[in-house]
Amino acid sequence: MDYNSFTPIISVIVPVYNVESYLKRCINSILCQTYRDFEIILVDDGSNDKSGKICDEYVKEDNRVRVIHKKNGGLSTARNAGIDAAKGTYLFFVDSDDWITQDALYYLITIMEKTKADIVSASYQLTYDESIKIKKHYTEAIMSRNQAIKNYLTLGMKRRVADYSACAKLYKKNLFHSVRFPIGQLYEDGATNLEIILLVNRYVKSNKIIYFYYQGRTSIVHSPLTQKTYNDLMVVGKRYVELVKNEPEDVRVLAEQKLARTYLSSMLRIVMYGIDKTEDDWEKTVTFIEQGLRDNYFFLMKSPMPLNRKIPMTLLAINYKLPMFLMSKFK
Repeated sequence: MDYNSFTPIISVIVPVYNVESYLKRCINSILCQTYRDFEIILVDDGSNDKSGKICDEYVKEDNRVRVIHKKNGGLSTARNAGIDAAKGTYLFFVDSDDWITQDALYYLITIMEKTKADIVSASYQLTYDESIKIKKHYTEAIMSRNQAIKNYLTLGMKRRVADYSACAKLYKKNLFHSVRFPIGQLYEDGATNLEIILLVNRYVKSNKIIYFYYQGRTSIVHSPLTQKTYNDLMVVGKRYVELVKNEPEDVRVLAEQKLARTYLSSMLRIVMYGIDKTEDDWEKTVTFIEQGLRDNYFFLMKSPMPLNRKIPMTLLAINYKLPMFLMSKFK
């Protein structure tokens, strides 16, 4: 097949950076899909291990695979490069240390075509290995734009496995006509997804697991809090509020609660993984976050957060060192 004459239905975009130990698992899970009408765009973001070479090998083996080698710029620049190069009508993102089920693309495109949705969002499973268990029964909810916005914000307050990730979703490519992932910004998926949802007419949310989010590598989420990670969390939270400023009041309140929850997320991060004490004024940062949590305590108590988040929030608001002491004993 001549690639130049090949117009795929789905473009699968895979940002690649120093993942030589996991990359083949990821790519193989895409190539073995039961649905075949897709291209894979591997964006080598300046890898200095064998990842780039592995990408080139797959290009030789399958003419649906393309590779873009670029200077390192981070996840957002890699995704954006993939979007710009994509030929498909739909976009699907996979992180290069994760993998997908064999029926993932078939399931998503079937629902997309049946419901005429702009986005179909399935579910993912956090995993440390490949011993996974998939539920056979699942449900799908078809939502209007307004329902999707409210559900997206509510789900993010209620669950650890929320709907923020750009992965496990099939998007109409035209949604990205004027939207790109922010460069240099951590936690880039959440607000970007909300920006895109504001553009949809119909959104489908499914609880079928099609995506496995590998937790075995060192992650920014599982490392000590730094001033940058805290600042980026606040930037994202403020972006939520800005995006929905013209939406109904109940939606605006949810976004403001999401922003307020940043203090809780930051404090929980400190309890679980500590804070970078090599930074100047780290004690001042902790005090500032703790006071922010206290100031927003009653506002967050009225939020959709579950009880298992509100209880530790109460302890943290009293004195963050108490749950830290309990955590040290638990460990």
